[in-house]
Amino acid sequence: MSAQLKVGARFSIKAESDGARSALSDTLRSTEASQLTQEALAAQMKAPWEVSALEARGRELERWRVTHPLWGEASLKLAQPQALSDDEVMWRFQTDLELSQLSQLHLKHLQRPLSWGSVTLQGPSPEPLSHPWGVLLSPPQGQRLSERLKQGPLSLREAHLTFTPLARELVLLHEQGLLHRAIQPDHLYLTTEGGYLCHQHWEAEIKAIERATAADLLRGESTPQHGLMAAPEWFEGGDLTAFSDVYALAVTLLTALNPSARSWRDAPPRYRAALAERLSPQPSARGEMSAFARELELSALSFEYKSASDEPSERLELHEVVARVRDDELGWHLVASPTLDGQPYPLPELEAMGGDQDEFCAWGQLSVLSEAVERARAVSASLEDASRVSALVERNATLEAEADALKQKHLSLTQRERALEEREAELTRRLEHAQATQARVEQTKREVEEELQRRYQALKEAHERATEERKARQREAEEAQQRLIEARDMIRQKGRELKGSEDEVREQAQAAREQLQRFERAQEALQQEKHQLAELAERARVIKSEAESERREAEAHRKRAQRIEQEARQARQEAKRERQKLTTEREALEAARAEVTEANERAQHKLDEVEALREETERHRAEAAHLRDEAEEHRQVAERERAAAEAEHMRAARLRAEAERLLEEAQAAQRAPRPLARPLSVSAPLTSVSIEGEVNNPTPGAQLTVRLGEERLILRFCPAGSSLQGSAEAEGKPEEHPQHTLHLTRPYWLAETPITQALWQQLCGAHPSKHHGPQLPVEGIAWASALRFCNLLSEQMGLEPAYELGEGARALTHLNLEARGWRLPTEAEWEHAARAGQDPSWRYAGAPKLDAVGWFSGNSSDHAHPVGQKEPNAWGLLDMSGGVWEWCQDAWSKDAYRARVSGGERALIDPLHDVAQPLPRVIRGGSFYDYPMSCRVAARPALEVTGGYGVGFRPLLPA
Repeated sequence: MSAQLKVGARFSIKAESDGARSALSDTLRSTEASQLTQEALAAQMKAPWEVSALEARGRELERWRVTHPLWGEASLKLAQPQALSDDEVMWRFQTDLELSQLSQLHLKHLQRPLSWGSVTLQGPSPEPLSHPWGVLLSPPQGQRLSERLKQGPLSLREAHLTFTPLARELVLLHEQGLLHRAIQPDHLYLTTEGGYLCHQHWEAEIKAIERATAADLLRGESTPQHGLMAAPEWFEGGDLTAFSDVYALAVTLLTALNPSARSWRDAPPRYRAALAERLSPQPSARGEMSAFARELELSALSFEYKSASDEPSERLELHEVVARVRDDELGWHLVASPTLDGQPYPLPELEAMGGDQDEFCAWGQLSVLSEAVERARAVSASLEDASRVSALVERNATLEAEADALKQKHLSLTQRERALEEREAELTRRLEHAQATQARVEQTKREVEEELQRRYQALKEAHERATEERKARQREAEEAQQRLIEARDMIRQKGRELKGSEDEVREQAQAAREQLQRFERAQEALQQEKHQLAELAERARVIKSEAESERREAEAHRKRAQRIEQEARQARQEAKRERQKLTTEREALEAARAEVTEANERAQHKLDEVEALREETERHRAEAAHLRDEAEEHRQVAERERAAAEAEHMRAARLRAEAERLLEEAQAAQRAPRPLARPLSVSAPLTSVSIEGEVNNPTPGAQLTVRLGEERLILRFCPAGSSLQGSAEAEGKPEEHPQHTLHLTRPYWLAETPITQALWQQLCGAHPSKHHGPQLPVEGIAWASALRFCNLLSEQMGLEPAYELGEGARALTHLNLEARGWRLPTEAEWEHAARAGQDPSWRYAGAPKLDAVGWFSGNSSDHAHPVGQKEPNAWGLLDMSGGVWEWCQDAWSKDAYRARVSGGERALIDPLHDVAQPLPRVIRGGSFYDYPMSCRVAARPALEVTGGYGVGFRPLLPA
């Protein structure tokens, strides 16, 4: 009998897949285990987990709180695969795939898996558990939302801080094809950094929970916190989709803002527009999670017109409403739409707007808006008169204060100094507010443009797929039609043959009956003759001989009649079998007809979906136009405020700029490029190696050509200096933050393009590239292979190799930075060269648009292209964005930038994170099969040293 888990027990979990082992490695890198020695680390990793407490138990699942001396606290979820799926092997495979994808996303607001696999109870004799499979999850953080709601609803600010980052991460989850499946207040925790959503469930468990909840709701036994969590499609046993997650998150948000709410109309006005569409009973009308995230951001940005202390007060005066409508017409039309959720929602009359109305209303019709503007002008005039009187009163009070200040001079001076300090603080706040506003506007504009591009591409792909499917279905229908015609002809032929057989059998049966009748008449005649023989003996002997002859003939006729009857029975059986065969062929014909009808219906459904996507794209384009207008207005306001603030700080900025310029000139003078320590010469074995170009005192981007036999390697000079590294706060991944300025003290020469297949074959021979061509970049190269190429190139030119290498793709490596030989660039040197002193806001190397400088998924047709066909950056370097990924020297670390910035000024000078072990390394630049986001100069993913598809390199030569 299998063992049971209990408090105090110790167990181990066997990571049976690469994804589980990778997740555990990522967790290890994020802990303090890197401070341990190798021996202590190995001992700690082998230590078992210990059970702290039981959190929940069901028939198929158990959840325990566990601890580990190295990884700390975690949550263990045990499962019985055979109870959750009819196919245990497929269940394990599918769950492993989903957990691997989830662990690679590195999300902050969703519970992440640490490891998973078979679970064994530790002891003198290890025993398998009754639940043979488990997953370790990061522990929940903060306060549970369902407990927080017992104290009262969330404020609008709390809701925004909780749900907006959570929605953004759910977008990433859906893009990977994953669903959360169980969003509700019991699973959502409130933290200082936003919401934290736990309990990644499996579908079989969710269906049992949600259908039980649906049954309770139908009986009227549910509560608002749980009854609304089941999307309407669950009442009918529908499939779980991303739109079910959208519905669940919308209901959770509505419950957080108003725990007693039963409809989107019960939500605060600011969020009403966003929730109305998400709570539609039709899943197809709910929209994507990304649209929901943008609408949450827009709700908080556009309608945040009260301070935090005034949060409960949502009502505006008439003139304030009209002013808000003028400033943000798009947002108010969303709130005031008469058919926001497909149901009639009539607008109130203008006269019904009293000062104590519970319902907050706005105007969506132009005529009503015009009347409101006229009335607002009168109200504004009266308010201006009141403002003048108030200003006179304040001025009089100021004069009195100044008179008193003359009598108390020291007090007056103190007040003036305080006023100056407050003025400076106010200007600083206004400047920060203007900068923040502009950043939000630019971020919103970028997101809208990216979303439109993504939707257009998706619509285009869907249209192409629908066209291909329609053509395939048409071909299938034509083939089925031809088969139907052939089957009909064959059935007709069989029918004619069967009819002929039936006629022949009928004729034979008639002949048999006639023969039988003759036989019966012959018997009657025989009886009469017997009677006559009794009377006439002499004549009887003659008649007896004739009778004997007739009897033998009758016997022959009777046997023939039996044979004919048997043949008739066989003919009837054959006819019966032919009729059964005909029935089967008729059923097949009907099934083929039904299949053709179903194919036509599916094709029509696909056409309807394409048309719906086209209409949705047009709607989003219209929304984007409104958003761009709004962004332009915000930008103009921000520009005016920033101009006023910058006028106060202009002199300080000029002095600071002058000081920085003098400092950079002094540093540049100290870091003047050094000449090569020895002349570049050849030791062997190429027949000819030569150098062309100016080696001493080159200018940025200067060209140096190294001829290696029939091939040549062009280098570009990259001077020492300072440059930005990383992504701005509003974009990029966590490992790209924070953005900082680094300083390189050593100039270098960098290959103008990635190494080509022709140059690789010149030195190394065969290569593993999938696409072949002499001027195509070599790719699929392991990290150690790139290092061996650098050493071989150094030997050919008579230079001291930079690497000491072991054998194999996962060999230990040692880098000698003092050697003059070829090596890979550090990721700091790579990004310094890619930016080349150009506009730091450019995402790509040499231009703000990727199509001009690199090959990527949008223009490569999914294959590699020859190097050097796109535009260079300011230093003449080509293909640094797109083309192929490029190996760097650094070992990858998610917190490399944060550790570098916190390490002080020394950590920002010539940074390098290198180890001898074959840990994953940084790759840069993106590839021909990647999206633009991966081709940014700041993108820095990790890759195992064994290499991968689309990964090449460009070497560096110290100057």
